[in-house]
Amino acid sequence: MMIPKVKVITDMTEYLADDSSMKIGMDIMDEEFPDAQEDYTIRVMFRGLTEEEKLSMRQRLAGIRYVTKVDYKPGDAGFNSGDHVKYVLHTDYDYESSEEKSVEASLRSDFSENDMQFANDSGDHPNIPTYVMVGLVAILLVILIIMCSSWIEPFLFLFTIGIAVVLNFGTNIMLGSIAETTFSVTAMLQLVLSMDYSIILSNRYRQELTNTDDRKAAMKAAVAGAFSSIFSSSFTTVVGLLALVFMKFKIGPNMGVVLAKGVFLSVVCVFLILPGLLIMCSGLMEKTKKSSPKIPTGGLARFCYKYRIALASAFLLLFAGVLYLQSRTTVSYAAISNDAVADVFPKDKTVVVLYDNRDDARMTALASEMEQWDGVKSASNYSNTLGRQYTSAEILDAIDDLSESMGNDNSREIAATESMFNMLYFLYRGNTPGTMTLGEFLQFLSQDVMTDPAFAPYLAGVDAQAFAPLTAQPSGDLLTTPMSTEEMAALLGNMSAGFDANTVKMMYLYHDANLPSAGNGTMSIEQLMNFLNDAVVQDPTFAMFLDEEMVSDIRQWANDLNDGIRQLKGPNYSRLILSVTISEEGSETDGFYRALNDRCEDNVGRYFFIGSSAMNYEMSQTFHDELTLITVLTAVAIFLVVLITFRSPLVPLVLVLLVQCGVYITITVIGFQGYSINYLALLIVQCILMGSMIDYGILFSNYYRDARRSESVPEALKKAYEGSIHTILTSGLIIVIVTAVFGQCFGEPTVEQICRTISMGAASAILLILFILPGVLACLDRFTAGRGSLRTNK
Repeated sequence: MMIPKVKVITDMTEYLADDSSMKIGMDIMDEEFPDAQEDYTIRVMFRGLTEEEKLSMRQRLAGIRYVTKVDYKPGDAGFNSGDHVKYVLHTDYDYESSEEKSVEASLRSDFSENDMQFANDSGDHPNIPTYVMVGLVAILLVILIIMCSSWIEPFLFLFTIGIAVVLNFGTNIMLGSIAETTFSVTAMLQLVLSMDYSIILSNRYRQELTNTDDRKAAMKAAVAGAFSSIFSSSFTTVVGLLALVFMKFKIGPNMGVVLAKGVFLSVVCVFLILPGLLIMCSGLMEKTKKSSPKIPTGGLARFCYKYRIALASAFLLLFAGVLYLQSRTTVSYAAISNDAVADVFPKDKTVVVLYDNRDDARMTALASEMEQWDGVKSASNYSNTLGRQYTSAEILDAIDDLSESMGNDNSREIAATESMFNMLYFLYRGNTPGTMTLGEFLQFLSQDVMTDPAFAPYLAGVDAQAFAPLTAQPSGDLLTTPMSTEEMAALLGNMSAGFDANTVKMMYLYHDANLPSAGNGTMSIEQLMNFLNDAVVQDPTFAMFLDEEMVSDIRQWANDLNDGIRQLKGPNYSRLILSVTISEEGSETDGFYRALNDRCEDNVGRYFFIGSSAMNYEMSQTFHDELTLITVLTAVAIFLVVLITFRSPLVPLVLVLLVQCGVYITITVIGFQGYSINYLALLIVQCILMGSMIDYGILFSNYYRDARRSESVPEALKKAYEGSIHTILTSGLIIVIVTAVFGQCFGEPTVEQICRTISMGAASAILLILFILPGVLACLDRFTAGRGSLRTNK
């Protein structure tokens, strides 16, 4: 009942450390820009469209419900590449919303006849497909059925651990939320890490039944006898996982706590649920008994003893080699995604620089410099966009650019000519029209106004011929006497239809505003739009230009503009928005942020970088120190746990080095394959291998030390193999195969790499334990055999 109430977080920025610069910047940005709107986009790519089809396709896409606008530029390389074309769909709804999913559903259904692919910018967050879980359970059952001594046992094991998995998911309500990556891998990892606890208890129970027919007494003895082994095995796993708690990036503590809790709950279920199931099903288990594989290990024991010195030496060389080589494998911090659109049209990245308003002038100058940098397409803040001062000649193009970015294709309706903007600038500065003589006015009307395509349509009702008598039979000084707008309107108003006082005033304003000596100065887009909204639409002088629809559009544009301002400038901080073509991570990205940090440090006070690539860069600066800390903490904690078990420092040291060698082998192999290793995969493989794989080493060492009390080294190795090989292979095969299949089938790249890394790491550790550890123990027998061992090798 609690599972649906646990929120699954897909935004990794939620897990930034409290002292993270980006986290602090995001908190400030939330306070300063509470109404900031996120732009949700879906990139759609078609192949094989003609030029006509490209334009019509844009209209089809714009007609999809919940799509607010569609970006496409004919001929632009950012939207056209070979026979591919890209469109960017915008919506007001979050990527996880039903509305956004509706847009994606429409793309699949309404455009299925086209060669089309699409991707959104949320990354891939698929749920675990049912067939994947069914397939995993089937694989697990096959392995258990092969290795177990009864056909029914595997189902009892799965039922027990299945209850623990459900308990773990439900008790996550205590955390409030879990990361999407944690949610994706928890069930699978809990299943594979905990299965051997059930196997240990069942094997012990079967052994106790050989001593008594009383099933309850046998189970009581089995629980008591298996408790130490299960507890120590689970304890090392929990300790290894809890090392993630010391990671500053909170995804580590989130994943560590959930997985450690899962292992603990599995142990609880193994001791509280499985005993009852085994007793209830004892008769059925007897009826379904079967033979389990007998794995011959005598030859392997003899080989390890004969070449013990060579194996010990090889281990030292191997450890030193992979210790060096693993450092050459690149660590990846970016979220991995399957994005076919980005393969053809690389995505532009957005980087936000949050800075103090007092540094606005210096940051604006720096923005102009950054626009010249390689990889920077634009650098926009309030002062160089909406707050930038333009002349009347410049603002026309500026409004066109702004209208295009806002998805408005009708900017020319209010921005027809420079002469119109000269009038607005003239009035904004508080100027009023002067005087004109009748001759000047009529000459201006016929030669300038009536020939201006921007004004002529609005003066269609004016009959210029009606004024001919005034010029043909002048009355006194009528043509040379300066007149105000009121006087000119009184003289001419009754001579031509549609020529009223407002029209005359408009002509005077047009004349004076476009004089070379007018000197109209500059205005920002913000000032212009607010002036239009607050003054011009109220002025009857402009009534001829402004119908109700245009007035409504101006008010809407002014509101949108003010919303845009609130996106860029807050009460105390402003945002510089960089559009860049750099990759999410890598040497180029590191160089970009180092340069950006240096320039900001030299020019402004307090500043913060915000964005996915900024988060990756920040993590790359601290991760290796955190990894070292977690590696040391894990190794020391496990060393101390094993030290308590063996009461000898050399055995835990050998086991810790052996498993750590398995980690380094995994990292090295991934690097040799030409891949980088995801930081989460690296952390998880470090903690899981050190916490769980070392159990196999403990199991083998225990058998070896017990056998050495009465047997020679070769015979002790043989006994150790015989006692541990079945458990190691059963549990080990489950981890190796299930994680490999799960990662391959799940469909989410990050989870895939985590699982593939765990599978490869587990296989490396198992091979080291089976082929290297015996030789090392034999070589160091004097120190590893323990007290009371038989002091002979023969």
